[in-house]
Amino acid sequence: MSENVVTIVLRIVLDGPDGPSVTVTDAPRRQRRTGTAAQRAERAERVGWMLRAEPDLTGAQVAGRLGVSVSSGKRYLADARKANGS
Repeated sequence: MSENVVTIVLRIVLDGPDGPSVTVTDAPRRQRRTGTAAQRAERAERVGWMLRAEPDLTGAQVAGRLGVSVSSGKRYLADARKANGS
């Protein structure tokens, strides 16, 4: 049996002009890149250092060490390899 999961975002405004109000909306389907640009840059730099120490590093290993998804780990790894000319 398959379940459909619906995520709903509640936005509560406590100090509106008419008092408290609640807005219900569907959650965005997919968030693109999480974290600030500074966090992404710091992660990319860390991956570059990891790659220098372990040239056979995998995207899954990068993901585990950074606490990001496997797809993000693969992207960081590919970017680091490209930057290093590997």
